[in-house]
Amino acid sequence: MEFFEPAMCCESGTCGPTVDPELLRIKGIVGLLADNGLTIKRHNLAKDPQAFLKNEDVQKLITQYGAEALPIIVVEGKALWAYGYPSDQDFVDVFGLKGPLAKKVLAFKEKKSCCCGDDTPCGCK
Repeated sequence: MEFFEPAMCCESGTCGPTVDPELLRIKGIVGLLADNGLTIKRHNLAKDPQAFLKNEDVQKLITQYGAEALPIIVVEGKALWAYGYPSDQDFVDVFGLKGPLAKKVLAFKEKKSCCCGDDTPCGCK
């Protein structure tokens, strides 16, 4: 799975004084999947524009709809989502998650998100 994301201040978009809760959810799920050996590549338009040119589906969507189509989510080279991120259930389905890991992903939105990398609530810095 690859994320083709709009230009953001950092790779995850979770820096700065105001953070989009959706980006916190995605950062948490990506981290959880990475901790369990699964990889999601993230391409930021400002930092990795070449990646956007290399994928035909991404290039077509941006040509037709502009940067408003971002984020575009690609699985096995094909764009499956545009204009937003996959749901928790989508992550479970695409990766074929089962058991405790699937439950953690599905419950992620219900947990209190953290932007500090530990159990400290957002706004801790």
